[in-house]
Amino acid sequence: DRAIESLQSALQQPAAQQLLHRDQADELWRERRFIARLDDRLITGVFDRVHLWHQDGKPARAMLIDYKTDRVDEESADAVVQRYAEQLRLYRRALSSILGIAPSHIETKLYFIGDDRLATVD
Repeated sequence: DRAIESLQSALQQPAAQQLLHRDQADELWRERRFIARLDDRLITGVFDRVHLWHQDGKPARAMLIDYKTDRVDEESADAVVQRYAEQLRLYRRALSSILGIAPSHIETKLYFIGDDRLATVD
């Protein structure tokens, strides 16, 4: 019961509400497993959430969101984001390959659930 209450409370927070809003995305992926060939290796993982926008029936841009349970504050946020940045850049490359769009058309974000903090990964 406590876990459900905690989740319901987290979903009411401002950054969570921003993420849950699809912003007119045409398609939404949740917990989608993937396999992608990047250079000479196969990458596997799970996209936590992806918002997709299409143009002329083809993917044109996307927002990739990865959920994290780490606790962060103003002092630790940058270091924690940097710890995950390489993983998110790899996921962005995989999504780019899967969708056939440039990585520059994929916005990449980390969402820290416990602190309702949203961070952009360049």
